[in-house]
Amino acid sequence: MCLVVAVWRCQTRALKPGGPHEIRRRHRQLFQIRRRTAPAADSSVAPAAGLGDIAPQGGEIIKTQDDNLNLQLEMMAALPDPVFVLTESGRYAALIGGRDRSTYHDGACLVNFTLYDVLPRDKADWFAEQIQTTLVEDQLRIVEYVLSADDIDGVDSTNGPGGDIWFEGRISPMRTLVDGERAVLWVASNISRRHELETALQRLSETDELTGVYNRRKLLNTLNDRLQGSSNECDVFSLLIIDLDYFKRVNDTFGHLAGDCVLKQFAAACAVVLQDRALLARVGGEEFAVLMPAADAHEAQHKAEEIRRAIAAHRFLLEDGTPLSITVSIGISTAQPGCCRTDELIRAADDALYRAKEQGRNALAHSGATPAPDRAVVRPGAGMRSAVVPICTTDTVIRAKLVRP
Repeated sequence: MCLVVAVWRCQTRALKPGGPHEIRRRHRQLFQIRRRTAPAADSSVAPAAGLGDIAPQGGEIIKTQDDNLNLQLEMMAALPDPVFVLTESGRYAALIGGRDRSTYHDGACLVNFTLYDVLPRDKADWFAEQIQTTLVEDQLRIVEYVLSADDIDGVDSTNGPGGDIWFEGRISPMRTLVDGERAVLWVASNISRRHELETALQRLSETDELTGVYNRRKLLNTLNDRLQGSSNECDVFSLLIIDLDYFKRVNDTFGHLAGDCVLKQFAAACAVVLQDRALLARVGGEEFAVLMPAADAHEAQHKAEEIRRAIAAHRFLLEDGTPLSITVSIGISTAQPGCCRTDELIRAADDALYRAKEQGRNALAHSGATPAPDRAVVRPGAGMRSAVVPICTTDTVIRAKLVRP
């Protein structure tokens, strides 16, 4: 049996510096084809250790084409991440790698099935869209997505990680047709741990450490996104800016730790009123903001009044059990589609807040005209009886007039 061997040689003979032979030899790759005959069965020469192996001679490592092919297959099979070949029609043509069952499930059962055979319709549509986009753009694309074994028919969900898995997909177009179809190479990497860390870091960067609500950065980013996307009547939304009345007195009288205790209780009380239907953020000191999606002026005014009443009625307790009564003043502004910037919206709410404070605090004001009908509102106060005062619709300021008994 004849074996064809490719040998790589490097020439190290000392050459005359600067000569043409030296330049050519330094840049030349020499290949030599040798034919050898395998020893007979009764030969005294020991058989090679592996299929097609040939003993090294003269320090040269000689491997057969079969060895190289086997090595390449073993390298691909040992890839830590699964690599799929997906055709343009969405068929799983091949799968290799991803043997670690602590990180991936066994997807060998998917080969020769299509995306629509094994995935829910919406997920199959998404994967098919990524394949088409990659083939059209004809370049590497990177996507992130979440998938669980329960989403895939035929995959053993007990033999692998549980729950949702976050993947990074690296999708490359293939130059060779697969069964007459264009195809992509899809490398799926489990990035669940990285995603958890990124989510935790993002949460830290967007959360107020003291109160646990969002911070100013999150509020401004969300406002910018909202205003940039405001293009129709459905994009109307409102902003409330809330300030705790006479909060400096709490710090001066009971200390800053007591003030921190009040701020945390205030944030918790607001969250109960809002019930995750709005974005609550602490924007600095004792000032908070509420972003209300799809809320017009009337709805925002109604919710602001709910907050004002809830805080006025709330029993704040310091760590030593000392009770406190706290009130708030609230400024409201409403964004109309395509006619407001972030700074304008905040400035309008700020101006309304100062008007509410000028009216005696424990009040709310809107930056523009409100369509709310007149109605009587009772304002509770500690050690005071509340007067019944109709809502003012002329200057849009709503306030509580407290009268001592």
